[in-house]
Amino acid sequence: FQTGGAGRYRLALVVLVAALSVTAKSSYALALLPALAVIAACQRLRRRPVNWPLLLAIGAPQIIVLIAQAALFQNTGGLIVAPLVVMNQWAAINPAANQYLLLKFGLSILFPAVVYVLYWRAAIDSVPLKLAWLTLLVGAAYMYGLAEAGERLGHANFTWSAQIALWVLFAASLAFFIQQNQTVRDWPRLLPGMLAFGLHLVSGLYWYSLHVNTAWMGDIITNFW
Repeated sequence: FQTGGAGRYRLALVVLVAALSVTAKSSYALALLPALAVIAACQRLRRRPVNWPLLLAIGAPQIIVLIAQAALFQNTGGLIVAPLVVMNQWAAINPAANQYLLLKFGLSILFPAVVYVLYWRAAIDSVPLKLAWLTLLVGAAYMYGLAEAGERLGHANFTWSAQIALWVLFAASLAFFIQQNQTVRDWPRLLPGMLAFGLHLVSGLYWYSLHVNTAWMGDIITNFW
């Protein structure tokens, strides 16, 4: 971002989008903010530049909106640290909900993991990719380790942090994957990446078809989650 008028306009747009994103769904911001702080700290420790105006334009409005939401909406049972309690709660509805969690997580991140391994030299230096991965790890920690106390425990609201962060990681990984193959088609690495993405694509279409063809969401929760 430049310091001129166009740069200030873009920063204002970032502030607006950052604030609106939290009002739409705060789950991603809860995972993004700690990841941004870690990335900025690592950049400083490595004596690399940090775009402070952009960082503040993203972080400040999200923090302000999160504080406002916490003050206005206090009808929850509170936050508890309870590893896997949500998965165990959901197992009462679907016995498979708390089974093979490590395998499920590994399959969920197959494409981003394959891309990172295949192009690890470039991936190490990609700040957007590192930020996306770190945000997912924070979101996953929320998903598996935190819960809302009381009657909202089974709502599994902290799972949204991991799900949205995973979607962003997919987008970042796909953009990175395309960038790495813009000029040179490295088929020994291109084909595994395309295969991994194809598996996710087929699974996503199947999952979408379940939602389209199922009249009651409870059937999907009971039989597939």
